Amino acid sequence: MEIDLTEIKTIMSALENNISILAEASHAVKDDREIILYAVMRHDYALKYASKRLQLDREVVTAAVRNNGWALEYADIELQDDRDIVLAAICQNGRALKYASQRLRDNKEFILIAVKQDYVFKYVSE
Repeated sequence: MEIDLTEIKTIMSALENNISILAEASHAVKDDREIILYAVMRHDYALKYASKRLQLDREVVTAAVRNNGWALEYADIELQDDRDIVLAAICQNGRALKYASQRLRDNKEFILIAVKQDYVFKYVSE
């Protein structure tokens, strides 16, 4: 089912102030790439409400993790193992490494980036 332009504009306007409308939205809304892209760029946890198809969409997930690294939690497992996406997430919030694949959580380069990003090094003696 396709959403008409008027409905898209209405939904986007409502999203400005209230992300929770996505929780109760129809599958058609949660699967609308334009609406979800708009939402993930404005709300930290919008990816949580996206359809499975869009949680596997590289552009949508990249936009989400650049806005909030924690959004990696809601990305498809395949993208939680994607170097570029995980890098974007941990550069935004080092603690997002928690939601990366085991392979990337064990990667020394990613660990160092995550630690530096969260300013843990400020507590290390010179």
